[in-house]
Amino acid sequence: MASLSRALRVAATRPPLSPARRPGLCPLSSGAHPTAEKNVPYQRTLKEEAGPSAAARGPSRPLPSTADVVVIGGGSLGCQTLYHLAKLGVRGALLLERERLTSGTTWHTAGLLWQLRPSDVEVELLAHTRRVVSRDLPEETGLHAGWVQNGGLFIASSQQRLLEYQRLMSLGKAYGVESHVLSPAETKALYPLMNVDDLYGTLYVPHDGTMDPAGTCSALARAAATRGAQIIENCPVTGIRVRTDDFGVRRVAAVETEHGSIQTPRVVNCAGVWAGAVGRMAGVKVPLVAMHHAYVVTERIEGIQNMPNVRDHDASIYLRLQGDALSVGGYEANPIFWEEVSDKFAFGLFDLDWEVFAQHIEGAVNRVPVLEKTGVKSTVCGPESFTPDHKPLMGEAPELRGFFLGCGFNSAGMMLGGGCGQELAHWVVHGRPEKDMYSYDIRRFHCSLTGHQRWVRERSHESYARNYAVVFPHDEPLAGRSMRTGPLHQELLAQGCMFQERHGWERPGWFTPEGTAPVLPYDYYGAYGNQAHQDHAYGKLLADEHTFDFPPHHNVVSGRVRPLPRPSAAPALQPSRARGPAERPGRGRVRGPGPPRRPSRSGSGRRSWRGGAARCPSPERLAPHSRRGWRRRGLGGRACPPRWRHPGMFSQAAVWRAQSRLLCPRSRVVGRNAAVSAHGAERRGFRRAGAGARGSPEPRRPGKHPRRGSLAGTACFLGLLPPRHAGPRSEAPCAGFNTPLSHLEALMLLRRRSVSFGTGTHGFRVPKGRTCR
Repeated sequence: MASLSRALRVAATRPPLSPARRPGLCPLSSGAHPTAEKNVPYQRTLKEEAGPSAAARGPSRPLPSTADVVVIGGGSLGCQTLYHLAKLGVRGALLLERERLTSGTTWHTAGLLWQLRPSDVEVELLAHTRRVVSRDLPEETGLHAGWVQNGGLFIASSQQRLLEYQRLMSLGKAYGVESHVLSPAETKALYPLMNVDDLYGTLYVPHDGTMDPAGTCSALARAAATRGAQIIENCPVTGIRVRTDDFGVRRVAAVETEHGSIQTPRVVNCAGVWAGAVGRMAGVKVPLVAMHHAYVVTERIEGIQNMPNVRDHDASIYLRLQGDALSVGGYEANPIFWEEVSDKFAFGLFDLDWEVFAQHIEGAVNRVPVLEKTGVKSTVCGPESFTPDHKPLMGEAPELRGFFLGCGFNSAGMMLGGGCGQELAHWVVHGRPEKDMYSYDIRRFHCSLTGHQRWVRERSHESYARNYAVVFPHDEPLAGRSMRTGPLHQELLAQGCMFQERHGWERPGWFTPEGTAPVLPYDYYGAYGNQAHQDHAYGKLLADEHTFDFPPHHNVVSGRVRPLPRPSAAPALQPSRARGPAERPGRGRVRGPGPPRRPSRSGSGRRSWRGGAARCPSPERLAPHSRRGWRRRGLGGRACPPRWRHPGMFSQAAVWRAQSRLLCPRSRVVGRNAAVSAHGAERRGFRRAGAGARGSPEPRRPGKHPRRGSLAGTACFLGLLPPRHAGPRSEAPCAGFNTPLSHLEALMLLRRRSVSFGTGTHGFRVPKGRTCR
């Protein structure tokens, strides 16, 4: 067999593709067809010997007339969903597979499992997958599910990447995932064959591993069948019958096959690459594309046994341990699109395009130099489905009730299958998942974009090419832009507006003084014969945002912001007393001391307290329950020194949040919740915000309605906000409202004038028929 270095030289000397073969906007495929046979790196698959076709053989068992849930697709996620549906007690769950289990894209997948991801939800999903494959399935079935634990190693070739790995390690500690950041010397001791000269460090996760697709799906099928689920192979789906109920809502009625129909109210689309075709049967748009995804299997390498799997994000490659050999793969910038997805494709592969795969060989040889003289045993190039944001498509389709999606896993179906299968089963049975699955929900895409082929194609390509890129907090896509613009788009662009994309809309982000920065058409990063943009103002400014620190244009975005002084030591709280002229900042005239004031008494009969006579220096002196309110006690009003005034560029809600954090450092009011609670307290005092009598830190008494002049007071009156924290006096200044409603949401609710309310949530009776004003 030829070595990897020879394959690299051959790919470098090949003539470039002709324009006819170069994929562009229209022909984004190489025109390659599935080959008859290829060797795969697994000892066995679920493929049978050569025989009659699936249509000639017929279904593996008779079709039932009805089913509670029908799962279409016998890949990794289909088997995991069926297994978890059976665990939830769904006795009438049925899986339909047009060929054999894993015959589509699952059978040739690499089967890697990395436990650490930047998302906490994904960490939980991956942990559940590992638990199912390594513990649950062997205990329930007695079968080996193909789990091999050899560890995982993330390579950091830059300081930015090493910082990202340190964050991952901190996230792993919170979820019980053991991980270690290693120095280059420690990495060399762990992986002697690795070149560590250009490394800043590595992240080692000892409990990562690999899965065998055939063994995992076989164990899942047996465990599901034991609980009453059914699996029917050689039964392709030809249509989905839809009915319209009395309210005009479209619902799933039945699944049509070549051998009969099955009445069912719920269908789960787990067809992988063919999910788009299944969606079209029901009138549901599924935004995914099919691409060629490849890896090569080397010959035997001495000393590679028991080495961890390697993921070099900066080189965009992965090295999977395969016994005494390695599987080398990655994500390139010029993948081949599979335009015409064949319905007859099963256990097939494509011919590997060495010109496309050459960049992975170069990165692998640089990381493990012994690969330069190692031969290639087999090549694996099969289809995979990819989505516009490189995240799966899950949840109930908005166009059709009872039609659920579980597809588009971007070559990570084995890794995420266990956790996503469990959440999808909960979604089907209970109507919602257990975890926060918004980033996977199909409804995250606007309905005008899911059927737009150019947007789906461009965004899917960019997500594929940048799969291993560092995820920065203020990054913006370059593909699929200018789909939806407002009427002032050109005027704002002429003023130097930097636009951001949300749901296809171009919205203003910030303004640059360096001139206009338009978003140019997507250049596919110079692939497919496209000319890469050289002088791209928007791209240069966006590249400056690729940091976890402040970008170079931070002063342009935030203006001249003066940091707030650190709070000083607070004196002991003193009872209320009269203040002289020197202690009355902001007064227009000087008054005499006058007679001493009587201490005010709250509704509970206790004396109210406020801070000392100093001006605004510490939160302890600026007691939020002072009888003079918050505005005159250091919140940027007339009575405050100029240094305490916030810049005008901040929004009102941002000022409220800053004020609430300044006055109540121990407050539970955080984020957008502070906009509601601090609004009424800052402008009108705690009385109108539902805190009881003026100046009192005590909670409002049951039956005593707050005044309805403020937004927060009215929201509390309607039961939208909980009362103040009824804790000890020392905690009263730091208590606040804790509500999921934002200022705008509460305002919208209060604008509804003719709503009847029953008993409130605070122990008092709200008269029915009372309107909001």
